[in-house]
Amino acid sequence: MHYEFAFYQVRPSSTPSVSEPHEIASYSLSEDHTFHLDERQLKYYYPPLPYSDLNSGYPDKYHPPKAGAYPISTAKDILEKKHINAKAELFTWRGLITKIMCAPLYPKSQWELKLRMEPDSGTIFMEEGESSEKPYENQDRMCYWGYKFEVISTLPTIWDACSRSVIEGRDNQPVIPDEQYCSIVKYHIGRTRLILAGEVDCVWDAKPGVTPDSDLDGKVDSHVEQSEALSPREESLPDPKRRKLEETHDSSDPSPTLENPSPHYCELKTSKKQPLDHVGMRRKLLKFWAQSYLLGIGRIVIGFRNDDGILTEIKELPTRQIPNLLRPYAKPQDWTANRLLVVLEQELDWLKKCVQKHPPNTKFTLQYSGNGKLVLRVHPHN
Repeated sequence: MHYEFAFYQVRPSSTPSVSEPHEIASYSLSEDHTFHLDERQLKYYYPPLPYSDLNSGYPDKYHPPKAGAYPISTAKDILEKKHINAKAELFTWRGLITKIMCAPLYPKSQWELKLRMEPDSGTIFMEEGESSEKPYENQDRMCYWGYKFEVISTLPTIWDACSRSVIEGRDNQPVIPDEQYCSIVKYHIGRTRLILAGEVDCVWDAKPGVTPDSDLDGKVDSHVEQSEALSPREESLPDPKRRKLEETHDSSDPSPTLENPSPHYCELKTSKKQPLDHVGMRRKLLKFWAQSYLLGIGRIVIGFRNDDGILTEIKELPTRQIPNLLRPYAKPQDWTANRLLVVLEQELDWLKKCVQKHPPNTKFTLQYSGNGKLVLRVHPHN
């Protein structure tokens, strides 16, 4: 049995309501894939030197990411470890919702995701499935360019607390993609309540509630108490608003007196620069926007580079400005941020209805083969 969702059958609609993605937990991930309930991997943005060479350190100082995707249960474990009882209809990684949202932009892409509904909570958990993406030419080096840009654009604490040698020595640091700082957010898109987890590259200014000076000691000291570690493994877009007080709350609901950290975060990207009338550039910027928008990240810094991996320009953009930036160049047939949100809302509604027709713990595969539609396949019980 299977169900289909076709993008071209989605009718024009008003943009769905979107609440503010609000961080309910965060954690650090070490190179050895150990999770820590602290800020040891939290980084702070500081611009790199102009015309930096993104090839520097390759491959001698490169620690390639380990193969394999984390199960979404790891993020659930973080919430349980922090005694956060968060309720949602869909619990997944930010990158997977980005795939679903941006699928119309990439008609030649192919991927699949795995889904199941937990019997007690009714929450649908989604995680990575089998990959059929073919590697592209020079892929390893180009991935390194992106990781290298992150290293030379960040500091271990706020800049005025860093020594000159730390600031100027970033180019000599090892590139270790598996060292990550991650955020878990809760919000709704239309009628769907979500919990998303995803990597945060850095903080633009400062994270509310974190004292950078004291935090620096934790980053230098690798000792972790056993109790703190887990086992290894403007376009007319909705302006996110805090949930109304009369809405149902749970133990993860933020206090109205606490500032949300999410808008203080910053996403770091690299790209070859092309004019905005180039459809490939518009698609890439829309995907950058979607990745940050879905996690509530306030700013995106793009390091434009040439074909040789040399930085030629750095552009710092508030996330919400990108749809307006692209609007004058959009063609009538183009996908826009507004259209992608409309489709995403209906995709999520469709997924929920299909999954809820079946008993809990039924296994599903969500497939995209670049043919303008999603296919949800139901796997019979063994």
